[in-house]
Amino acid sequence: MLSTQSPYFKVLFKANSGFKESNQVAFQVPEPYETIRFAIYYGETEPHEVNWSSFYPSQYLESTADNLDNLLDILRVADMFSMMHLHSDVQRQIIRNGTSFIRPENVCQIQDIAEEWNGKLLSSYCRIFGTLNSFDVSCRK
Repeated sequence: MLSTQSPYFKVLFKANSGFKESNQVAFQVPEPYETIRFAIYYGETEPHEVNWSSFYPSQYLESTADNLDNLLDILRVADMFSMMHLHSDVQRQIIRNGTSFIRPENVCQIQDIAEEWNGKLLSSYCRIFGTLNSFDVSCRK
């Protein structure tokens, strides 16, 4: 199922692909493992049935920050493994919750992460957020 969601896994699981991992039972999995678990769950689930509720903003700022961090980890993994649908959906999840996740104090960090992991939609949202809130969002480190 993963091979239908990701060109990376398609090549990985194809015998004689030239990918050294294709001849091995295991391959290097980036941490945190919960992120990989969600990526696998996403790959095995119909898009309209994916449950994003564990990543929703909370009434507690620390929990909301943790959920945002988890979503950004998923963005990284989706980019690493070329899971384009997941890559788009995770950006939309962050944007859908807008100011619950993105605030003046973290917008540059989020934009930098989005740009690092090819999150063009999220990066654009951060720039627009800055413009609408009357501050410059030219954040690169």
